[in-house]
Amino acid sequence: MWAEVGDEDERRAPLVLKAFELYATDEYTLDRLEATMADLGLTTRPSGRYPREQPVCRSKLYRMLTDPYYAGWVVVDGQFIKGRHEPIISQALFDQVQDVFAARSKGGTRDRLLRHYLKGVLYCARCHRRGRPGRLLYTEVKGRNGQYYGYFFCRVRQDGQCDLPHLAAWQVEEAIERHYTTPAPA
Repeated sequence: MWAEVGDEDERRAPLVLKAFELYATDEYTLDRLEATMADLGLTTRPSGRYPREQPVCRSKLYRMLTDPYYAGWVVVDGQFIKGRHEPIISQALFDQVQDVFAARSKGGTRDRLLRHYLKGVLYCARCHRRGRPGRLLYTEVKGRNGQYYGYFFCRVRQDGQCDLPHLAAWQVEEAIERHYTTPAPA
């Protein structure tokens, strides 16, 4: 992303450090960090392909956060060698960020921290009738207005074996409320 930190990158260096510090807290996902760093002004350097600075996207943030260059290392023939450049971050901070990535990648955990009180407790009735377990997963989608909307969807749908549509979280919540407020038949 940045081959060398020179005069033109003195403005970016504190922002790169901030990105590492924020992610190391384990309170930021890459999506949230992307938005935060865009607000703070972290941009890419102009290049031949992209002559204008642009906010750093999620994939470039990932590459940056996993690149030992920022801790003062270069890779030559597959070996880490102490670089001649001044590191932007400490080795301890780099290691802490790598630990956050490692913890989030265990057991299929994704780099998202979505919370919903029904997350993990709902199952697909259509899949149940077909004799297979189909847990409903929770996700959030960013609308055109920038607002996030919560949805539940069947995990089996990802394999193409379930036709349950995405269900708006508010509709699922209301259906559960109705179910528990309706008197049981006598």
